[in-house]
Amino acid sequence: MDEQPLPRREKKVKLVARPGETSVFIDAEIDEKGNLLVSGQDIGKAPKDWFGHDDYEYWVVVAASEKDHVLSILLGQVAGGQQFRPAGDTSEDEKDWALLTAITKKYGGDKRVVSALFDLLKANGIKYEFSTY
Repeated sequence: MDEQPLPRREKKVKLVARPGETSVFIDAEIDEKGNLLVSGQDIGKAPKDWFGHDDYEYWVVVAASEKDHVLSILLGQVAGGQQFRPAGDTSEDEKDWALLTAITKKYGGDKRVVSALFDLLKANGIKYEFSTY
């Protein structure tokens, strides 16, 4: 009897869920390719005033190869500026959850999370892609 592989467990956290005149929803996740994806959606007055329609979607992708660097920086910010490297025997799954947890602790509830993440990535020379719809 062949064992079926377990389905991939979704690695996703909600950073912002703020309903209102302009509702803002932002999530962070590790996609199926192992990339860090921070995506958001603004719905309501602000996008209507700026873009002429009431829905604005945006996302930042950081390549899987850069995740350890981002994790090290975020962990270092919590520890007073000293950067950390995950232990060599730490699994990808553990590092992914550590990254999502660090992002949640640093940016959870902040509707400017994407701008703050841009600043962090630029200041540390980390490549990323930004797209909107």
